[in-house]
Amino acid sequence: MKSRVFNFRFLVPICAWLGLLGCSQQTELESSLETYAKRMANILEVDAIEIETPTLSRPKDALPRKVDIPEIKSESISLITLSKLNQCGLGPLIAQRNTSLGKVQLPSTRLKWEYEFSLQLKTCSQQELEPSVQALITEIAQNKENLWQPLWGYFFQTSEPIRQAFQQNLPLIQGSNDGLLETKAALDYLKTLKATTQESNSTININELENHLQQLSIYKLPAATWRTQLFLERNLNSLTQWLKNNFDLQQCNNNPASQQKAKYLRNVFELFFINKIQPIGSTLNSYIYEINPATETLIESESITPEFKEWIRDKSDSENYRQAMREHINYWQQLFKSCEFSPGKQ
Repeated sequence: MKSRVFNFRFLVPICAWLGLLGCSQQTELESSLETYAKRMANILEVDAIEIETPTLSRPKDALPRKVDIPEIKSESISLITLSKLNQCGLGPLIAQRNTSLGKVQLPSTRLKWEYEFSLQLKTCSQQELEPSVQALITEIAQNKENLWQPLWGYFFQTSEPIRQAFQQNLPLIQGSNDGLLETKAALDYLKTLKATTQESNSTININELENHLQQLSIYKLPAATWRTQLFLERNLNSLTQWLKNNFDLQQCNNNPASQQKAKYLRNVFELFFINKIQPIGSTLNSYIYEINPATETLIESESITPEFKEWIRDKSDSENYRQAMREHINYWQQLFKSCEFSPGKQ
C-alpha cells in the first residue's frame, strides 16, 4: 500500500485564498491588545471582551469623469508645419499618442506622457518659429494647461497602486519597517507633480513616477495607518467601558481584596499597555503626522470628486482615536489615585 505524501506546494495558494481565516498571523498590536484584555478578565474573573480588527470601508463608487482629451492628429497638420514640430521634438510625441497603444494607456502612463509633452512644448515655444507654427504651439499649450488638473484628478483616483495604498485592508502597522520613508517620499513626489503646470518653471523627473507608485503599492502605509487608528479607537473604547463596568474606581476603599486586584491590574497595564501597546501608538501618531497633511494636499483639487474627498477626510481624521486613547489612560490615572499607588510603585 502506497503512503500518501502531502504536497506542500498547494499550501501557498490555499493560504492566499483563506487570508485571515487561518494562514495569516496576528500583528504584535493585535496580539498584545488581546492578551491585555484576557489577563485583566482573568484577574476580575469575568469574560473578556472580543478584540476585533475592523476593515476599512471603500469610497462610494463615484469615480471622476474620464477626461476627454482632444487628439492632435498629425494628418490635420500641414507637412511643413509637421516638419517644424518634428524639429523641436513634438512630432514623435504626437505620433506616439495617436497609436492604438497610446490611446489605451494606464492613468500613470498617460500622465507621464502629458508631462513630457508639456516640457517639450516649453522647448518649442522658446525657438524661432514661423508665426503659424508658433500659434499652433500656443493653442496646444493652452489646451494642455486647462487639462492638467482634470488629468491629475483622474490619475489619482483611478491608478491601481494608489487605490491599493489608500484602500486595501492589510495587516496593521508593526511599529517599524512599515515603509514610512518610502511612503513620505512618494507622497511628496506626487505633491510636486500635482503642482506642476505648463507655466511653472519647476521640473520633475517623471521617470521616477512608476517607482514611487510601486513603493506605495508595496507598503500601503496610508491604509495600514488608518486601519490601525480605527482598530485602537474601537477596541480602547470598548476596553475602557468594560473596565468601568467591572472594576469601580471606588472599590479600593477599605477593601483589601479589591486593592490586591488593582495591583494585579496595574501590573498587566504596565506590562502590556505601557510596554507594548503605547509605543506602537506613538509610532502611529508619527505616521499620522506625516501622512495626513500630505494626503490633504493631494486631494485639494476641484478634479477630485466630493465623495472621494469626504472618504479620505473621514479615514484620516484621528480625533476619535486620540480621544479613545486619552479616556483609556484617564481611567487608569483615576484608578491609581483612588487606590493610592502609581505605575512602577510596588
